[in-house]
Amino acid sequence: MTAPDSAIVVGAGITGCTIARVLAHAGTKVEVLDCRDQIGGLCADHTDPHGNMVQDYGPHFFHTNDLGVVDFLNQFCGAWSLYHHRVKARAAGQLYQFPVNDDTCCALGTPNVSNEVDPTGLDAQTYLDQKIGPLLTAYFFSGYSQKQWGVPLREIPAWVVARVNPRRDRNPDYFLDTFQGVPKAGFSIMLLEMLNHDNISLDLGCKPIHVRSFDRTDRPLVYTGSLDHFFDYSTQCRIGTLLYRHTEFRFVNIPGANPLPATCINECDLDTPHTRLTDNHQMYHRPAGSFEPDSRTFTLERSVCTAPGNPSDEGTVACYPIPWDEGAKERHAAYLRLAQELPYLYVAGRLADYKYYNMDQAVRRGLDVASLILRGERQC
Repeated sequence: MTAPDSAIVVGAGITGCTIARVLAHAGTKVEVLDCRDQIGGLCADHTDPHGNMVQDYGPHFFHTNDLGVVDFLNQFCGAWSLYHHRVKARAAGQLYQFPVNDDTCCALGTPNVSNEVDPTGLDAQTYLDQKIGPLLTAYFFSGYSQKQWGVPLREIPAWVVARVNPRRDRNPDYFLDTFQGVPKAGFSIMLLEMLNHDNISLDLGCKPIHVRSFDRTDRPLVYTGSLDHFFDYSTQCRIGTLLYRHTEFRFVNIPGANPLPATCINECDLDTPHTRLTDNHQMYHRPAGSFEPDSRTFTLERSVCTAPGNPSDEGTVACYPIPWDEGAKERHAAYLRLAQELPYLYVAGRLADYKYYNMDQAVRRGLDVASLILRGERQC
């Protein structure tokens, strides 16, 4: 492999930082740019004025069966809190174990019916009715999905909800992966250490990056943001805007608060405006004898409309692509065709790929794209 002399990475989230570090280690001088005034992307965290570690954009936790990704992150993490994520769902004013398991069904007095159903070609309503039955579907998915995505289950493909499968056991863990945890120092510190290399320079708070900023370049450019922004919505080609579901985050600090019964509470009732309540304190285990804040900081999330120019989007963050929307899929494909016309351009990450990634998948995507660059290969 012959490393390029220099490269630019736009976006200091987990995918961009991964690519920058791999290239820098190979001898490439890497300039990392981000419009935000902090690194970390959607997994950024910080210690708030009350002494609580808080995740800026809702709960993020690392879970994987890809031990190669774990080995890579271990170089920068320092130490992990071996945290297993747990969730309760509030439905009809009561709390239940989630994902649905034997305890959930026992509390509702209904048998745990978890049928084998192929989600291919099904909408979420049909899939769930066949998988777990109409009662459990109504309790835990109908209202929540309506708030999260702004459309009923009939308009959502089954694979979206099939990510959270019911279980025939009493295991309260949300994920079942081999490795699960949170960096003890936080994700932002881990990513800062990832960028701590003589070959990496970091420019935060820069102006939005557009394709016209790079009319000609002989060095690789990695872009991890939304492609419609990069191509300035391609007004000449009339491609238009990509759709993302936005989230509003509100932080509430309560002195002397008791912990929630789980790290996250999914709010399934339609008359509750927010979708999720998170107890940040439960994700970060502090060593015995260390400072313990006398309060807890909770995060409330509310999912909002994605229509371009909608006033409700102000102060919100684009978090979730909507790749099942046919128009959005066609527009993203059109932007990818524009990207392929630029021999120096590589795209990667949740926004650029217009695809939901777990954290381990985002790192693996970064490792794969960095490998392409080092081999001198174009993206397909």
